[in-house]
Order: sequence, then structure tokens, then C-alpha cells
Amino acid sequence: MFFLKIALKECELVTIYQLEKRLSDITAEKDAQIADRDQKLSRLKSQMADALKGNSWERQQQLEELTKELSRIQEESDLLRMKIKSLSKNKQLKEKDGTISELKSLCGKFETQLTTQDKLLEQWAASKGHKIAAPK
Repeated sequence: MFFLKIALKECELVTIYQLEKRLSDITAEKDAQIADRDQKLSRLKSQMADALKGNSWERQQQLEELTKELSRIQEESDLLRMKIKSLSKNKQLKEKDGTISELKSLCGKFETQLTTQDKLLEQWAASKGHKIAAPK
């Protein structure tokens, strides 16, 4: 029975040793997998950071180009606004010139009408025996 107990103890020790060995192997494998994943995550983070830096640089370039284009368009807009004001003034001057021409024409017609009326008044006064001199 004593040998049986010793054999049993040896079996237990072998089993405990095998379990500890297996546990240490599994732990080592787990640690290796974690280290591998950490390395992959670090590489992925680095790649993402590089990509974002590239995107940031590209965005900065796009913003600079858009700012330049906005500035150019604002200058063009200001130029067009000045042209519109100039054309508007020219149009107003043309309208004023047209109005002046119409008024001159109308004054000429009124002068003709008044001259005709003066002649008619003079003829009528002469027919009634009155002497009226038409203004000149």
C-alpha cells in the first residue's frame, strides 16, 4: 500500500507538472498572440496616422486653392459691380439726354404754336380794326 501511495503521489506530481507546463505553454502562447496583436495594432495606428496626415495635407492644399479661387472670384465680382455702376450711370446720362431732346422738341413745338397764335391774333385784331403788334 505504501508503494501505491508513492506511485499515486508520483502520478499526482507528474500530472501537476504536466498541468503547470501546459498552463505555462498556454500563457506563453497567449502572451505571444497579444504581443502580435499589439504589434499589428501599432502598425495599423501608424498607417492611419500617416493617412490622416496625408489627408490633412491634401485638405490644406484644397483649402489654399479654394481660398485663392474665392479671392479671384471676389475681385471679378468687384470689377463687375464697378462696370454695372458705370453702365448704370451711362444709362442714366443717356436717359437724361433723351429727356432733354424730348423737351427741346416740345419747346420748339410750343414756340411754333405760340408764333402761329400770335399771327392769328394779329389777323383777328386787324379784322376788328385793332392794331396789335406781335412780339418778336
